[in-house]
Parts: sequence; C-alpha cells; structure tokens
Amino acid sequence: MLRFMTDEEVVEEFGVIPVERIEPNGAIILKYGHRWGRDNILKVFIPQLKGVKTYGEPSRDEMSGFLWGHKKVLPRFHAAFKEIEELNLLSLVIFWGGGLNPRLIRGSKTRLSRHCWDAFDLNPQQNPLGGEPAKEGEIGCLLPLIPIFEKHGFINGGGFTGRPDWMHFETGIEV
Repeated sequence: MLRFMTDEEVVEEFGVIPVERIEPNGAIILKYGHRWGRDNILKVFIPQLKGVKTYGEPSRDEMSGFLWGHKKVLPRFHAAFKEIEELNLLSLVIFWGGGLNPRLIRGSKTRLSRHCWDAFDLNPQQNPLGGEPAKEGEIGCLLPLIPIFEKHGFINGGGFTGRPDWMHFETGIEV
C-alpha cells in the first residue's frame, strides 16, 4: 500500500529545486543552467503516448510521445505504460495532461507542486480537480489504471483530503 510523500520526503528523494523567482501566475523559474536540472531532468520517448492529445497547439507527429521528467521516475513510468499496453488498456488514456511543470500548488503562494519533480495528469477533462472521477465504462475513466500505476509506485490524487484530484498521479511511499 502507498501513501502520499511529505514535502520533506519529496526533497529527500528528488532534491531541492533551485527557484529563481515565482511568477504572478504561480509558475516558477528554475535557476538557469543550475546543475540540479542538468543532473536530474531528462527528455524521453514514451511510445504508448505517441498520438495522445495534449495541451497547446496540435502536436507535430515527430514530437508526439516525448516528455520531460525526473530520472528517478522515468523507468517506473515506462514500466507502467508498457503494462497498460500489454493489458490492452491504452485506449483509456485519451489526453496527456502533462508531467514536469515547475509551478506552485494551485492556491498556494509558497509550496511547490509535485509536478516540479514527479507528478503527471491524465484525462483532466473527464476527471476534474475537486470533482468526481469518470466512472467505469465512461470515456476518460482512469479507475482500471490506478492499480497498475500503484504497482509501479504512483499514487492517485483521488485520495487527497479536501480536494480530490483524480487525474493526478505522483510517487508514493510504501507503508
């Protein structure tokens, strides 16, 4: 069974993110050229995400499936998506809501989002922040994927107290 990591455990696992400044919209700017980013953040190809829609302009085919992520998370991410493909569940992933995104937690003026290190979102339109998840059989339902991601060390944000976030997955810690 997994539990959510504390802020201290996240820093211990992934390191301190060197913040240059915080923008009015909550985005943070990493210190340009800082060693932490060079040593920890990689761009990888996830074949199972090729062709999956994402934010912004329509993806150019040659860029589809590429993402940036922390080197400690990417092997587990690859393994989870490989298993999802092997179980013929890829059709449940209809939108890649993003991974690495240096920003503050929504509504916070000081706490960094887990998207700075290891979190990712799937099918946000069908699984809105604070709302109910898409149900079994509905378009965008992620419920069958949660046990697979948990097996690979990711915990689902539907268990957040106060404001569930069913689209959200982040590294959990074994209890």
